[in-house]
Amino acid sequence: MERFQHVLIIDDDPITSSIILNLLKEKVTRIDAISDGNLATEKIKHGKYDLVFLDLHLPGKSGMEILDEIRDMPMLPRIVGISSTKERGKQTLFENRGLHHLLSKPLYSKEIFEAIQS
Repeated sequence: MERFQHVLIIDDDPITSSIILNLLKEKVTRIDAISDGNLATEKIKHGKYDLVFLDLHLPGKSGMEILDEIRDMPMLPRIVGISSTKERGKQTLFENRGLHHLLSKPLYSKEIFEAIQS
């Protein structure tokens, strides 16, 4: 697995955040988690993250809006999208906005590791 130093989890579901946190806590230096889409853009822009897990259906601001707001960052982190619905046909749309991989809930450890290695 590629070594990520600083990870941000943006998800309003505490179970999803907990799953990701528990899988990565021994493999990364620091993990931050937030649940509010309104805080996400500033957190990503100023947090110097290597890897971001981004729920696409957040309260306050959608994942798509967040992707649009950060897409011109000079050092865009690797972004793994998370969705509770199958986003069939939208993968290319998300990739064009900076998303590296899209996971559907429920999350499985194998898929999470594949997403951050691809």
